[in-house]
Amino acid sequence: MGEKSEIISNTYLSLQIPNYINNMINPEQIHYDTPELEPILKNTYGIIVYQEQVINTVINLAGFSKGQGDWIRKAMGKKKDEILKEYEPYFIYGSGDAEDKITKKPLNIVGCINNNISEEVAKSTWNKMEDFSKYAFNKSHAGGYSLLSIQTAWVSYYYPVIFMKSNLNGYITNTNKCKALLAYCSRKNITVLPPSINKSNKKFTIENNCIRFGFQGIKNLGDSSDLIIEERESDRGLFTSFQNFIERMVKYKKADRRVIENLIFSGALDCFMDSTRKEKLEIIPSILESSKLDKKKNINGQISLFDIADFSKIKEIDFPKLGEFNKDYLLEKEKEVANIYISAHPLDDFMDLLEKEDIVEIVDLVSEDDESNNKEDNENYLTDLVGKTIYVAGIVKDVEIKYSRRNKPFYIFNLEDKTGEIKCVCFNKLKNEDNIVEKKKLIVKAELSHNDFGYQLNILSSENLDLKVKKNNSILITGSQNRDEAVKQWKHLKEFINKNEGNSNVYFKFNGVKYPFKNKLDLSWKNLYDLQAEFGENNCKLNIDMKNKVHVN
Repeated sequence: MGEKSEIISNTYLSLQIPNYINNMINPEQIHYDTPELEPILKNTYGIIVYQEQVINTVINLAGFSKGQGDWIRKAMGKKKDEILKEYEPYFIYGSGDAEDKITKKPLNIVGCINNNISEEVAKSTWNKMEDFSKYAFNKSHAGGYSLLSIQTAWVSYYYPVIFMKSNLNGYITNTNKCKALLAYCSRKNITVLPPSINKSNKKFTIENNCIRFGFQGIKNLGDSSDLIIEERESDRGLFTSFQNFIERMVKYKKADRRVIENLIFSGALDCFMDSTRKEKLEIIPSILESSKLDKKKNINGQISLFDIADFSKIKEIDFPKLGEFNKDYLLEKEKEVANIYISAHPLDDFMDLLEKEDIVEIVDLVSEDDESNNKEDNENYLTDLVGKTIYVAGIVKDVEIKYSRRNKPFYIFNLEDKTGEIKCVCFNKLKNEDNIVEKKKLIVKAELSHNDFGYQLNILSSENLDLKVKKNNSILITGSQNRDEAVKQWKHLKEFINKNEGNSNVYFKFNGVKYPFKNKLDLSWKNLYDLQAEFGENNCKLNIDMKNKVHVN
């Protein structure tokens, strides 16, 4: 999930772990660079582990005061280079006549050499402290974090659904964190069910060893989520239909059109399967008008015929037969009302391809601490990736065109995948202008950088995912075992290809032999669905040709 422990490599801490374990097993092999270090490092087998050990080292070896020792601890932890450059020679040689820049009082630091510690040992000790302090904790925090790590690891392993549900509820209003957690659930095969008008509560809940999406994750519900739960738990019971839901909420509680629309687009009303989301939206005005009239009559004391007998079917409003919105629009509206994709993700159709590429997920490029006020403590996050060229897949959003001082245009935009989003800058506008368009799905080749505004990708080149899939894909159609029927299928398929020409090869399999078509097919998702409807889903196999692995140029 992009934890720092997965990113850190070649650091003091990771290099010292084998030494630490070896020293635990063979304490007689522990070596101290100078005897003064033994009482400080003995309890940790000769290895610097805690911040307090840094403080004690500069005090005992070089004669720092306690305040100066804590000053050095902070400077090392926050990489205050100007302070470290000033105090390093004081640690080795002493401060001489130097004064504190704030108090103007003499520093009075003796220095290691004046305490009969060699210059070589002093420099080596300082370098070890400086490297270690980037990842150091004080002793009490280290103990607390260790205990919490053990407890959460145990819960995560033995009760993963409960653990992830609790994490999601802890970050239910933090969109970026929720994206990363939901992506993690997907990788761990933990099913996250969409919101349901009859089953969801305010927060994420557990249902049949799955996680049910909570109402609080849907925009603009406000108090409506409490009213929905209260109404369905009343004597009137669960909502039985889309019309029943609106009528009851209007009559007994409160529901406006925006709330209903957001519930539709989030999928919370998909449990009423007699209509599509598009058809439900179309019929809202009719049901609201009927429901408000009913409510007004009841307020005036006019008892409706429908209150004294079950004649509900008489006043049922028929749904128009409009079909459904296309998949991209449905997902776009889900994102709009919940800040995240719920039922699926636009990149799901490309996962077979992306798994074969060296794609880095965005959650591994953006520290969660970027959103906090404590950035200084986390500046080493992703040190190994900053400055390196990586490949990232995502959806383009928030595109802006800016101009340099030389009046040359460049792009600024965000790239979003299933785990999060990251800022991007692209200076080669002409080469990428067809790709850097709102909602385009791309693979970008980029260099990761870090500045005062956080992490960003400097785009070197890009490739349209839709075109990449079409270029590298082929489809295998398995025909009937009956020769006459197979001949008819072949002719029908040939006509279909001629009407929908493109870049993808098509093969027809009969009696174990694959026969290629001369013309190629535009392998759009619509054409794929049409072929599956005609020949059967199991008889249409989509193949991604990865023999010649293609990266963006």
